Amino acid sequence: MAKCFSVCKGGFLFTFTLVFHNTLASTIDIDIEGDGSVLVVDETETLCDENCVVETVSDFITLQPQASSNATFKQWDGQQCDFGYKVIHGSARTGVKTVGGGAKTLKSADINGDGIADLAAISLFDGKVFSLINDGNGKFSDTVVVDSMRYPSALDLYDWDGDADQDLLVIDYPKREIQLYTNDGNGNFTFSKAIVIPDIAPYALSVMDVNADDAPDLIISSFNADISGDLFDLVESIANASTDIYTNLNGSFELYQNLSSSAAITVDAYKPNSSDAIVIATAEIADNRVVVYSDGEATTVDSGSRPYGVNFNDIDDNGTQDLLVAYYRPSQLAILYQLQSNSFTAPNQILTPSEGLTATSMEDFNNDDIVDIASGEFNANSFFYVPSISYVDCGLSTDSDRSIIAIFSESEQAPENPAVPVSQPDNNSSSGGGSFGMGMLLLSAVAVFRKYFKLTLKA
Repeated sequence: MAKCFSVCKGGFLFTFTLVFHNTLASTIDIDIEGDGSVLVVDETETLCDENCVVETVSDFITLQPQASSNATFKQWDGQQCDFGYKVIHGSARTGVKTVGGGAKTLKSADINGDGIADLAAISLFDGKVFSLINDGNGKFSDTVVVDSMRYPSALDLYDWDGDADQDLLVIDYPKREIQLYTNDGNGNFTFSKAIVIPDIAPYALSVMDVNADDAPDLIISSFNADISGDLFDLVESIANASTDIYTNLNGSFELYQNLSSSAAITVDAYKPNSSDAIVIATAEIADNRVVVYSDGEATTVDSGSRPYGVNFNDIDDNGTQDLLVAYYRPSQLAILYQLQSNSFTAPNQILTPSEGLTATSMEDFNNDDIVDIASGEFNANSFFYVPSISYVDCGLSTDSDRSIIAIFSESEQAPENPAVPVSQPDNNSSSGGGSFGMGMLLLSAVAVFRKYFKLTLKA
């Protein structure tokens, strides 16, 4: 059975078709612990204010927690959610690594080929670049890849040579070059070559096959700046700024598209599999804004608080790439959830530490099937991640009967915004220590398509 939905949202008309495979009702058994209720949304809405059983003929439903005035929603338990909308984070930060020279940059990828998310990191002022290998439980062991750069300003991980492992690219800013380190497949990196683009000083970097020719291209923010002082000395001295896409022509790079004349401290990008378009986010600290570029359009998605780091990933697994932003001062870590193409929520604040946040990364670091968030508190020389505990709105596919528990608890502070100390690793080794509406219907539809038709996104 097919159903066609036409949804008008934000002045745009969206039409999509869902193919329903169920001919019999599925049963959803909902238990409620604590003081709250659950709004069950499928083709209708049902309020469950005590333990209840819901029968549905929809292929998916969404459960929305409704906490009482003296309680807060804590998490879902039981058979868990297949996708969601927004996430609830843990009450503590887990240390990844303490460094000696400013915790600047993180990038995540499977470095050693074991199917688990690892990290690469920059310690700025001592010129070191590390690989951080995850043991699968969120504990990391570090290896120094580079220890002699004067000012490593950015890095990215990408399969540069097409041998199915992640290679490492690092910008050495004073040398105006991008250094390529190839991966042997087991997470060991060897210097391969320096990439120099004439007449620019690369500072921020993202690697992506922009023009679908199976060759890696470069998204670069370049500028001249004074790096002898602190971050604000650098920002105030920026000149000759440009953010551009360079395409790969047999190993040399040619300007393909100028995005802006603004300077980005950090750049990230993703490319939907269903589209040739590329979506780019920039932390434009001098202009005090976060900008998303797509199809020749620039959209400012947030302004203020000196944005430093940006990273795309679908943290709630609903088919849209969300944006993690680290703001340097006033310092905060926040998620902007994507509602539809290049339309985002206001920042959802996660942390407000005191020492300036810089790095951004989102992956499942503790192997519990929910994407976590990682960052770096620059002046505290500390990289860490914050575990994601549960989705807020819970999406369930109903191809079988399901049981789930909604847990509410009395709380003086909402769990999405913990203010907690970081559990630091040993210095010498890295150990771990709303309303549903049509917008959510669209997101749920995308999640169902992903589940049944393997419609994946590459970050």
